[in-house]
Amino acid sequence: MRSVAINSYSEPAKFELNLPVPSISSPTDVLIRVHAASINPGDLTLASGMTRLMFPVEFTYKVGHDLSGTVVQVGAGVTDVVVGDDVYTNLPVAYAGSHLFLCLARSKSQEFIRLQSTFAKSFPGSASEYALTSSKKLALKPISLSHVEAASLPCVAIITMQAFDSANSAIPGGLLGKTIFVPAGLSGTGSIALQFAKHVYRAAKVITTVSTSKLPKIRQLLGEDTVDQIVD
Repeated sequence: MRSVAINSYSEPAKFELNLPVPSISSPTDVLIRVHAASINPGDLTLASGMTRLMFPVEFTYKVGHDLSGTVVQVGAGVTDVVVGDDVYTNLPVAYAGSHLFLCLARSKSQEFIRLQSTFAKSFPGSASEYALTSSKKLALKPISLSHVEAASLPCVAIITMQAFDSANSAIPGGLLGKTIFVPAGLSGTGSIALQFAKHVYRAAKVITTVSTSKLPKIRQLLGEDTVDQIVD
């Protein structure tokens, strides 16, 4: 299969290899034929080697974590989805989370060394014809979304929910009725965060920033009913 992948740390111009189709090796594995994938800045950072001291990868390394596609094969223990289901996912990474990882890195503990060695034991490779993931790490694609739309959501939605859930717990009374500032409102995470803040967390007012050249695109990309006022 064709795959956006690397055999050494490199820039995007050197991405892409022909690799074997992943095979089911665990009862909870799910093989997906990819219809759409998104590449996030973190994917390119990993592939470039900029973070190799903290997040080393094992070559051959397949790039990308977000995708939407159709299930073509499942492990013997999978009951959540069946062949033919349309699903979307953020392919899992096998480490405990960036904040914990950074704390452990500073302490140079044995746990940090263990996490370094297990980081590469993940399922990257969304930008491939086929991708392997766990049945516990995917969801059925909403019929209202295209594959392209669904593939754009997982990473930015997870980041947004983690940030807002933390704030909702830490701030007395939660985010309901509060004023929330979200910088870079037309960025990947920013555009999702604006909508979550207003429609999920029920903020009274949501303020954001965009560059002047993007002002005409605000209502086009966020929807006429999302924006109340634009100040140039």
